[in-house]
Amino acid sequence: MNPLPMNQSNSLSTLLFGLVITLLVAAGCNMEYKPKAKGSLDSILLVVDTTQHNASLVPAIREVFEQAIPHVPGYEPQYKMHIASFERESDLSVIENRTNVVIAAPLDEQTPTGSLVRSMLNESFEQNVRNGTSFAFPAKDVWARNQWVLVLTGVDTVAMKQAILEADTRLLEPLQTYELERWTRDIYEKGEQVELADSLMAHAGWSVRMQHDYVWNFDTTRFVQFRRPLIDNDRWIWGAWEELQDPGVITPSWIQAKRDSIMATYLKGSRPKSYITTETRRPVSTSFLDESEHLAFETLGTWTMVNDFMGGPFVHFTYYIPEQERVVFVEYGQFAPQIGKRRFVRQFRAMGRTFKVDTTLTTDSSK
Repeated sequence: MNPLPMNQSNSLSTLLFGLVITLLVAAGCNMEYKPKAKGSLDSILLVVDTTQHNASLVPAIREVFEQAIPHVPGYEPQYKMHIASFERESDLSVIENRTNVVIAAPLDEQTPTGSLVRSMLNESFEQNVRNGTSFAFPAKDVWARNQWVLVLTGVDTVAMKQAILEADTRLLEPLQTYELERWTRDIYEKGEQVELADSLMAHAGWSVRMQHDYVWNFDTTRFVQFRRPLIDNDRWIWGAWEELQDPGVITPSWIQAKRDSIMATYLKGSRPKSYITTETRRPVSTSFLDESEHLAFETLGTWTMVNDFMGGPFVHFTYYIPEQERVVFVEYGQFAPQIGKRRFVRQFRAMGRTFKVDTTLTTDSSK
C-alpha cells in the first residue's frame, strides 16, 4: 500500500493504494476462475445513490474523471462515466463484471451503496477514513480479471467532495497506469511482429514491440520509420539516435528542438516545403518515466504540418543509454481527422514503454 500525499489543508490528506475485500471476494480465490471484465477501457461505471448525491458527489466525480485530455486536437474526456444504481444485493451482478468501477458513498450512509462501501473496507481502513487520513481505495481484479475498482468514501459528502476535487488528476493516475498495462496485453494478444522488432534491434541496437500491421517503410543510418497507412487513420512510428556524453542537457526544450529538427528533415508533407513540427499553441508536456530501467522521458502533445492544414496527436519517448553514451528518440503519431484519438494515444503510450536495447553494444560499437 503506497500513500499519495495530498494537500495538507484537506482533512482527508492521504490517498491509499490498496483495498481489502472482506465480504465480496472469498479469501484465496484463484484468479483463473474469475471471468474477464467486460467493457471498454475508457468507460467507468459509477455506483452512487443518485437520490442523494446528484447535486454533490456526482458532479465532483465527473469533473475529475471526465476532464478533457489536454494532448489531443479536440475535446475528448479522460474517461466516460455511466451511472448505475445499487438498490439491492442482486444489482451487484451488474457491477461485478465491468472493467472500471467507482463506488462512492459516505462511510455511515444508510443506503445499499453505503453498506457496499463498508463491506469492502476492513476496520483499519475505516478508522483511517474516520481520522481523515484516507478517502480513496483503488484495487485490481476484485470480481473479475482485468478489472479496476475505486472506492471513494468519507465522513460526509462535503468532505468527500473537497477531497475529490483537491486530489484531481491524482485520482486518475492509478487507473491510467493500469490502463497502460491492459493496453499492452490487448495490443500484442491480437498480433505481434517479433521478427520485425528483431530486425530493428539488429539494425539500430534498440527496439520496441511491433503491433501486427506496421510496415517498415524507410531507414537511413540513424533514422527509421514504420507506418500503418489507412485512408482514415494513418499512424506511424519513427526512431532516431545519436551520441550524447552528457545527459544533463536533456530538458523539455532540448527534446522539442531535437524532435523538430529530425521531423523537418525526415517527416515531410506532400506540398512544397511542408513538414511536421510541434504545435506550440496547444499543451506540450514532458515527464520523467520513472518505471523505465533507463533514463527516460515521455512527451505528449500535438503536431502540425508547416505549409499545410494537417495535425494530430503524438507520443514521444527519449531514452538515454549511459553504457553506450547514446540517446534514442522514439515517436508515435497519428493523422485521423474523423476518428477519436484517445485510445490510440493510450496505445502509443503503452507501446513506447516496451523499449529495450542491445546490452552487448559498447560505446564504440553503438556509434
